[in-house]
Amino acid sequence: MTVEPEQEAVAEPLGAMAAGESDADSRLWGMLAHLSPFAGIFLIPITIFLPFGNVAPVCVIPPLVIWMLKKDTMSFVDAHGKEALNFNIMAYIGMIIGMILRYVLVGYLILMAVGVAWMILTIIAGITAYKGQTYRHPYCLRLIK
Repeated sequence: MTVEPEQEAVAEPLGAMAAGESDADSRLWGMLAHLSPFAGIFLIPITIFLPFGNVAPVCVIPPLVIWMLKKDTMSFVDAHGKEALNFNIMAYIGMIIGMILRYVLVGYLILMAVGVAWMILTIIAGITAYKGQTYRHPYCLRLIK
């Protein structure tokens, strides 16, 4: 009895570049989708007028804008924009939980953990996107598919 080798399923990896897509432009916009929430740090005075009075809403808006502008023309940016948006929404939810629980004092630990994890994972994702590779944030719900 002979065993035929199994044929591997060829699937397009997450964020693969479509034909005719510029590699440099896609990588740059993918990186900007991940790193654009850092713009919220410079907009902290404006956040006083936003709900919950913190920087978290400003950190969700830049990846949303980049994703909405480039999702139809660049599949690489579509994948990275969704990933950045999902991660920043989850970080925003974590910040809200930390803000609520700060009255129990454990919230301060949650706020610090979410802030440090957000900063490190955002930088890692931006660097990985600029290298042209895919990145999936750990423990992140995929709310936007």
